[in-house]
Amino acid sequence: MFPTKKISHALIEYAEPLIQGLSEGYSQRDLEGALKLAALVWNVSVMDQRHGTTVNIETMRQQVSQVAPQSTQVKAQSQDG
Repeated sequence: MFPTKKISHALIEYAEPLIQGLSEGYSQRDLEGALKLAALVWNVSVMDQRHGTTVNIETMRQQVSQVAPQSTQVKAQSQDG
């Protein structure tokens, strides 16, 4: 059976907390960055699920928190809601 939702729509929904965190009047480049980050997180979490581990997502969290501490706040908010 094939999914009924396009992957592009699923990615936009997944990226919604990041998109909402963008400043008002954000640029196309900002939106693309949010979508790329969401796709990366999605892929890393799928890899971890497939291999029964959390090592990749934990590594990513550490790296992101060093570069952009506010990103970890967005992650925490999205998990709470």
